[in-house]
Amino acid sequence: MNIIFDIDGTIISKDDILRPDVKEVFQYLKTKKHKVYLWSAGGIDYADKVANSHNLTSLLVGILPKGLKLNIEPDIVVDDNIDLINYYNEKGTFSIKVPFYEPAIGDSYPVMLSVLGHICLQPIIQKRYINHQK
Repeated sequence: MNIIFDIDGTIISKDDILRPDVKEVFQYLKTKKHKVYLWSAGGIDYADKVANSHNLTSLLVGILPKGLKLNIEPDIVVDDNIDLINYYNEKGTFSIKVPFYEPAIGDSYPVMLSVLGHICLQPIIQKRYINHQK
């Protein structure tokens, strides 16, 4: 599966603090042969800088330009931007809208990445398998 994570507000705070469980979930997804990508409104160079500074590069397949036209077909999009989430949901892509991450307030959605990594993938895979069998 192609899984795209936004950077600012989704996996890091405005102060560049990594959301809890990001590395562990990316590692889990990689071991399960899923393709993890990052994107950011800050651009590819910015996304690459963040990936390097948080030691995420080895867990990624790549970095994509953020937007509506991609050179891959995403299976899952994780972002704090409701417009992008709505766009990809309308296309049939499983999309997760997360609250903007602010460590001072606490992680208001701490299980987001765990749920994605451990629970959400199985129903999607099973649903697709069942739909392809019809």
